Amino acid sequence: MMRSWVFAGLVGAGSVVVALSGICAAERQIKVINTSSSIITELYVSKPDIDDYGTNLLAGARIQSGASSTVTFGDGDACVFDFQAVTGDEDMFTARGVDVCAAPDLKLPQ
Repeated sequence: MMRSWVFAGLVGAGSVVVALSGICAAERQIKVINTSSSIITELYVSKPDIDDYGTNLLAGARIQSGASSTVTFGDGDACVFDFQAVTGDEDMFTARGVDVCAAPDLKLPQ
């Protein structure tokens, strides 16, 4: 009887691992390449039909001029997003309708 409870517990734990791996699958990554002469200090993402860009994906990091950085964000199974970058000079670059499933690199400004 004790063995069946242990087995049931292990099966249940395995279900949790599978469920959590599904959460990770909902994350997206994109390599942001800074082609401007300024440092990108903030980067935001939203779905095209939403005006709220949410929180800064760089979270205090910076992308130097000519450098790149891979950022991770979670937003379900969507592929198309709008991106907004802000530089240290307070310039703003926007890239709309970026398909991160088709092209995992994004040059800012475009």
